[in-house]
Amino acid sequence: MERRYVRLAEALHQQGVSVTVLCTHDALLGMRDLNIFFPLQSVKVVDFKWRSMPAVFRKINRVWGVSRALFLMRSAQYKQVHIISNPGVIVYLYAALGKFLPLFSFSVVDSRLGFNPNWVRRAVKAACSVDCLSDSIGEEIRGACKNEVDRGKVHVSPCSFTDFSGVKLRESRDIDVVMMARFSPEKGYSLFLEAVTKLPDGLEMHLCGFGANPPSTERARVYECQNPFEVLARSKIFLSLQDKENYPSQALLEAMASGCAVIATDVGETRRLLDESCAILIRPDADDLVLSIKYLLENPIESRRLGLAARARVLNSHTLERFSEYFKKEILHDGGCASADK
Repeated sequence: MERRYVRLAEALHQQGVSVTVLCTHDALLGMRDLNIFFPLQSVKVVDFKWRSMPAVFRKINRVWGVSRALFLMRSAQYKQVHIISNPGVIVYLYAALGKFLPLFSFSVVDSRLGFNPNWVRRAVKAACSVDCLSDSIGEEIRGACKNEVDRGKVHVSPCSFTDFSGVKLRESRDIDVVMMARFSPEKGYSLFLEAVTKLPDGLEMHLCGFGANPPSTERARVYECQNPFEVLARSKIFLSLQDKENYPSQALLEAMASGCAVIATDVGETRRLLDESCAILIRPDADDLVLSIKYLLENPIESRRLGLAARARVLNSHTLERFSEYFKKEILHDGGCASADK
C-alpha cells in the first residue's frame, strides 16, 4: 500500500496540493528506491532507525513513532490528515482523540476483511471520508455503519495503479514463465510447485520475490529481483496465483503493462483487473495451471494477443491520473473535508 499512496502523494504535490508525508525511516528508504523524492520540508520521519535494535526497543520505537506522528498532526495545523491503515488501533486512536486533532480520512486496503464492526463504526463516524480499495471492502465498511450520513462517507476507488514509466517492451522473450511476489504462503508458490513437476523439461522459469522462506525447486531460478521491468520485458507468461486476492497486485499491474500473457487464479476481485478477454483465469488447481501454461506456450499468437490486451486494459483504466482525480474529489473534498487542501 505504501508504494501506491506515496506515488499518489507525489502526484498531488506536483499538481500543486500542499502535502506533507509522515513516514518511518524504512518507508523513506523505500521511497528513494522508487526514485520518489519530496522536498525535505515535505517529509517528516516519525521513528528512529531500528534495524539493529533489540526486539524490545523496536516495540518502544513503534510507540514513539505513533506518539510523534500524533504530536506533529496536532502542532502543524494540517487541514486534513489521511491515514493509510485499516480501521484498527491507529485509526481508532485518532478517532478517539479527534477533537484535539485535524479532520481526518483513511484508506481501507486489506481485502481479507473481518474488521471489528465497533472499531469500524467509531472510525467512520469520526472521519470525514473513507477510501476503500474494492466493492467488497466498501460493503463491509458501510454495513458496520448505523446511519446514512456515515455510509455516505464511504467511497470505493475506481482503480488501482502503479508507476509505468519503467515499462520495457521486447519482441523476443527468453523467460517462459515468471512469478513475482513476496515469498509467503498466500502468494501461491505452493500451487506453482505442485504444477511444475507436470510441466515439460527445459522451460526457463523464474520465481522473483523477497522474504525469509523462498520456495525450493530445481526447476526454476529463485531470486530477489532488483529491476522487475527488466525481467518482465523478457517474460512470456506471468503467473498471479494468490489464494484469496490478486487485486490490486503491483507486480500484476506491471506485468500487464509489460505485455506479458497473464494466468491468474479467479479469486476475490481479480476481475476488477482481468477477464477472459485479456487473461486466462483458473481455479486454484495445479492441473488447470499446467494446461494453461502449455496452451500459451504452444500458441504464441494467442499469448501475444492476451499480453497486448492486458497492456491496453491497464494503461487505459488503471492509472495514477484517474485515481488522483477520484482522491481529490471524493476524499479530500468530501463533506466535512470540503475546505481541505492537505
